[in-house]
Amino acid sequence: MDTLNFREFVEQPYQYSDLEIANMYFSSPDVKIREIAQRTNKSITELYQIIHKYGKPNRVNTNRDHVSMLADSGLPVKRIAELTGYSTRHIRNLLKAEK
Repeated sequence: MDTLNFREFVEQPYQYSDLEIANMYFSSPDVKIREIAQRTNKSITELYQIIHKYGKPNRVNTNRDHVSMLADSGLPVKRIAELTGYSTRHIRNLLKAEK
């Protein structure tokens, strides 16, 4: 193992674990994949491979999961539309496609 002096240690970029990268992606949907790539010094392809190990890499599907979860909790379509920003028609189509 190489020994680093203090300056080399401080200047060395932090190495994010796969779990930390997946957590960045899933816990903050407003953070873009390009921002995560810049922060972690990984390519977008590498990020999607890591994210795929921990779940669905498509955030649209996550939003659809929220719609079905809200519908399962008994909320009316109009209220789900208000919470998600989707139209009531789109909510009905998503719920219909799930069946």
